[in-house]
Amino acid sequence: MLKYNHIQAHLCDFEAAVPNGILRMNTDQVQIIMDTGANAGFTPCLNNFISFIPLTGQVHGLGSMKIKGIGTNKYIILDNLDNSRIIMVNESYYVPTMPIRLISPQYFINQTPDGTLLA
Repeated sequence: MLKYNHIQAHLCDFEAAVPNGILRMNTDQVQIIMDTGANAGFTPCLNNFISFIPLTGQVHGLGSMKIKGIGTNKYIILDNLDNSRIIMVNESYYVPTMPIRLISPQYFINQTPDGTLLA
């Protein structure tokens, strides 16, 4: 289970620094931020989706950002013991103009039977 109050992550090439509660990874430079104000997952990275359905809509509270699809994201991160862990985000919106990735911890804790984010 994630125990950090604030996690920022870049995914793919791993260089983790977890002792201060921040997980950093060098990737395509799009941060993942745990946001307790978000009600779902949001990403500008189409390549993170393992399933995808085109969808149109607008993100409320973020101006005029357009939703272009919805699906399941798979993120691979390193924990503080350098073990690879998987975060599956079952309902994540594809928003190409969003500068970051957002994960709603409360939404994803509720999606798993044991209340954890990690597989």
